[in-house]
Amino acid sequence: MSRTGGRPGLEQAWRHIYDRAYHLDRPPAAPGLDTSGWVNTYTTEPYTQAEMGEWVDETVGRILEHTPRRILEIGCGTGLLGNRLIPQVEAYCGLDFSVGALQRFSRDLEPTTRSTVCLLLASAKQIGRAPRWDYDCVVLNSVLQYFPDAAYVQEVLQQAAALLKPPGVLFLGDVRHRELLTVHHAWREWRAGADDMAVLEARASAARRHRSDREWSIVPADLADMLRSVGAHHVETRLKDGTHPTEMNLFRYDTTGFFGPVRQAVDPEWLDWKPGVERRIDWQAGRPLGLRNVPNARLAPLIAAERGLQDAADATSIGALRTAADSASYDDPLAVLRDAAAAHGAVIRTNWVRDRSGRTVDVAVLPGKESPETGPLLVRWPTTGQADAV
Repeated sequence: MSRTGGRPGLEQAWRHIYDRAYHLDRPPAAPGLDTSGWVNTYTTEPYTQAEMGEWVDETVGRILEHTPRRILEIGCGTGLLGNRLIPQVEAYCGLDFSVGALQRFSRDLEPTTRSTVCLLLASAKQIGRAPRWDYDCVVLNSVLQYFPDAAYVQEVLQQAAALLKPPGVLFLGDVRHRELLTVHHAWREWRAGADDMAVLEARASAARRHRSDREWSIVPADLADMLRSVGAHHVETRLKDGTHPTEMNLFRYDTTGFFGPVRQAVDPEWLDWKPGVERRIDWQAGRPLGLRNVPNARLAPLIAAERGLQDAADATSIGALRTAADSASYDDPLAVLRDAAAAHGAVIRTNWVRDRSGRTVDVAVLPGKESPETGPLLVRWPTTGQADAV
């Protein structure tokens, strides 16, 4: 689990925690999937192999879309990503401030790898220690939340961008969405609270957790602006596509900044989403189409739970609220669009930037397939204003 600190005291605290989590005498839960330290926020149990495997596979896939040759990973941890990236690249350098993490990573390295590999003990602000390999991809995955503030993040991004040889990408994975923290903490109480816990107690507990939450977070639009401020020419921000209801899939996102010359972005015709819109799309036209304000349905039961905690009488039990909510069902228009696009050979791209609340997303439906030769399709996303009717 990649962990990088900021101020000396904070960095020392995180280093102590994760050096303990990464003791070499603790074997990984599954071969090649060292998830030491990864705990489900809502159950307090370790994530299952299926949950972590899905998350790792999606993240590695999104990095490899860019066909990188030389990768620098800041906060590489035990090699959850690195061990899968190394066989696909010419050179890989991993930085982490935890001795225990790097020991586990080094132990599990494939001895026959033909890639050049370097593992360095360093904090995020010590990127200058990395060898100058003309990196075309710098990765910070599930790391930003452990930085102390925006100024620290800005400095690290500036240093990372300076190490990129254009055209290159800066991949920021598993970033916490700031506007959804209230929902996140309410959902935690909803999921973990005992059946006889009173709503008053659950509300107070969620509020305490929110106030004491010191992990860094940012709205996607603001992170995109930060990337542009350090030289990114194009930014793509995507929802997690995983199906397991983990904190990562529900509340986090991936953002990629493109540096140097970039190919022309697709410019779809933008329409406002309405129920049943997928039935009115001309799938045979072969034209890119954009849909604005598509409901982020995976958040619907979570927002309903938060509203239930707010509106219920103080003495009402969490168990009673959960029982009443069990019968609720929610349509998922994004899932419908994905299925329809797959059936017609189209590609779906999501963007979480325009709606700062996180309640809706913009979706691009793009004809044709992506390939390693062309790389991922880039989209000219809308900013403000209204779209045309479908």
